[in-house]
Amino acid sequence: MRRVTTTVIAAGAALLASISPAMADPSPAAQAPALGKKVCSISDAKLGEISGLLATSTGYLAVNAGADQEPETHKKIFAISSACKVTGTIAFASGSRSPQDIVRGKDGAIWVADTGEGDKDRTSVVLWKVPESGSGTAALYRFTYPEGDRHDAKALLVGGDGLPIIVTFETNATALLYTPSATPAAGASVPLKQAGKISILPTVTENVLGGFGRKGFVGGAVSPDGSKVVLRTQADAYEWDVTGGDVLSAVKAEPRVTGLPMEPLSEAITYSADGSKLITVTRLDRAGQADKSITTSSLLSYTPTTKQYVAPPTVKASAGDGWFTKWWKGLSLSQAYALLAGIGFVGLIVMLIGIYGMVTGKKKRQKALTAAKKAKRREEELEPAGVGAGGMYGEPAGGGGVYGEPRGNVYGGGGGGGGQGRGNVYGGNDHGNGGGYAEPGWNPPQQQQYPPQNYPPQNYPPQQQQYPPQDQNWNGGY
Repeated sequence: MRRVTTTVIAAGAALLASISPAMADPSPAAQAPALGKKVCSISDAKLGEISGLLATSTGYLAVNAGADQEPETHKKIFAISSACKVTGTIAFASGSRSPQDIVRGKDGAIWVADTGEGDKDRTSVVLWKVPESGSGTAALYRFTYPEGDRHDAKALLVGGDGLPIIVTFETNATALLYTPSATPAAGASVPLKQAGKISILPTVTENVLGGFGRKGFVGGAVSPDGSKVVLRTQADAYEWDVTGGDVLSAVKAEPRVTGLPMEPLSEAITYSADGSKLITVTRLDRAGQADKSITTSSLLSYTPTTKQYVAPPTVKASAGDGWFTKWWKGLSLSQAYALLAGIGFVGLIVMLIGIYGMVTGKKKRQKALTAAKKAKRREEELEPAGVGAGGMYGEPAGGGGVYGEPRGNVYGGGGGGGGQGRGNVYGGNDHGNGGGYAEPGWNPPQQQQYPPQNYPPQNYPPQQQQYPPQDQNWNGGY
């Protein structure tokens, strides 16, 4: 059973070790990035799954993920003050599926991306466009992926031309970019086309998800003046300069990478109102599960780096991925969580079975040992004492006496003449000469003749008497 348990644990370790060098934890960088500075904390229970964040002149706007599983009170855009207090809501959708991001277009309109799906099975997505004022009716835009494409997308950008750019969440170090193939129209369904890809870089930023936290973009933002855009993983923020509003061309260049070290689990990112800082926020539902001490959603501020990305010298390019690594990289984050949880559950079951086997085995061994001890005691009770010395059944060792007789005597033999007897048997005398059977002092009984001479007796059987008796006065009746 121990071998089986070890095998299950080894399988989980092998699965984690199967991640490619680009996905595994490289050696630490020479200088670790600075931790985020806390801005404020959101304690409102309706904002426990913040997946998108947008800075405004008065505070922030936020949306929740998993809206299809939440009450209607959670399916709104929440206005938050600079002190993290909820000040109002904006209705934008009815029956939204999984909002993931919120960004502002060049015209000031607010876009909400209902694009998420942990199982990568969405063939179409929905974007909601809300007027800058927050009043009025939100317009719905539908988009479909090319035939055969299914994706989970968590990040949204908007170009200078006002067209949305959907960034897919992948775990193979390459994010796909999709844009509308035609001018979007409210209420209509427009096909999407793949417009490029982004290579996610190997970094060394420490984070709560390890190497996995460095793969997959989970949020995006456009600076207020449109001159910069940012995409983030759990561990890092990738920033590009934008020229002439051409976001697609910008993100294909080399980014600057700002580390977001050891953040609680989070997805959202935005620029501050003046564009000088990067702001992130904790996703409380997931962070709270990983760390019970986290009870609020915290906003953290970072100063973007001005240096271009330089690959750590210890990170080497992969010579090629095997089938298992490709399969592993193709898993979504939720699928990877489920797989690792499954391995842990199987390991727990095997461990419990092993403990049960050890406990029951110990009880069986104890029972067998107790039975063996009882059997040994019974044998000792039945074994005659002093067998080697001649004593039997409680007699002194070495005396040879049996059943209470003096030394050497058996069943009524004589005392043996002052302790020097030779062992009388059955009626032998007490003179120590070992009398018995043929010895002096013992007369065996004479054998009687059989059958006796006077057998059978005379006059047997007796003569039958006359009936009725002759000497009785009987008149033939009673």
